[in-house]
Amino acid sequence: MRIHRFILPVLVCFTTAVSAQTTARLTSDSNLVETGNKVVLHLLVRGKPAGNPDLSGWKEVIPEDNRLREGAWTTGNGFSQKDITVIFFEKDSLTVPPVRIPLPNGDTAVTNTLDLQVIATPAPDEIPDMAPIRDIRREEKLWSDYWPLLAIPLAVIAIVLAGYFIVKYRKNRGIGSRSIQWPAHELALRKLGHLQQQGLWNKGNKKEYCDELTGIVREYLELRFGVPALESTSDELIQKLKETDMPGDTISNLGNILFQADLAKFARGTPPPDFGDVSMQFARRLVETTKPVSANASS
Repeated sequence: MRIHRFILPVLVCFTTAVSAQTTARLTSDSNLVETGNKVVLHLLVRGKPAGNPDLSGWKEVIPEDNRLREGAWTTGNGFSQKDITVIFFEKDSLTVPPVRIPLPNGDTAVTNTLDLQVIATPAPDEIPDMAPIRDIRREEKLWSDYWPLLAIPLAVIAIVLAGYFIVKYRKNRGIGSRSIQWPAHELALRKLGHLQQQGLWNKGNKKEYCDELTGIVREYLELRFGVPALESTSDELIQKLKETDMPGDTISNLGNILFQADLAKFARGTPPPDFGDVSMQFARRLVETTKPVSANASS
């Protein structure tokens, strides 16, 4: 009887510990932040949450005034992601407490803690040591000192002639940038094929592979949909694409691919072993399914 009384509390504690295991992740674009600059924190949880995360533990470290934007949950490939943009104004070493995320089965997923180093933004007057100022050496006046009087008309003539010859040369030789000669979808597929031939993922160059892949995808999205994909964060890009005619499930899957790639690029995370093949197949499918209708007809 005493043994049963001892085993029952142990089993209860063990079950509680298992259900409270960290099944979610908390990462950031960078663990080194300058004061006054925005940084995006990413919440990633397996499956679909039952509601908003509990951020009450952030009260002392990241007050509500420091939270600029909290994105909606996006889902894809069995994961859900929420991005929270924050800002810091004082130099400090911070440990962001774990976040509790409610799950549909009544359990709660708990993230890891996150260490952030906030450094002071360099002041404008922090200038490196300058070389000593030398004395001014006066030179004698020459006839060439007066030629600027003719510089403007000569420059106009030179620009006109240069433009004429460049246009004529490109017209005769057919030389131009590939992005102008090739449609956006064809350019992207060519670059994806070259990236696949390099075999960076299989060689262990995972960060370089993620950089190349996301760069190709972002360039295609910018050319195809006219959104500033190359200069936007992953969260900003997803929000802009929701204003286009891209299907919602494609946007969600793209968000997951970008998030996994960002982990490898900025957070030193390790994507799943099959991420190389999965991301390449998704990128090709993204280009093929979103290319203009006229391109589909011609192909």
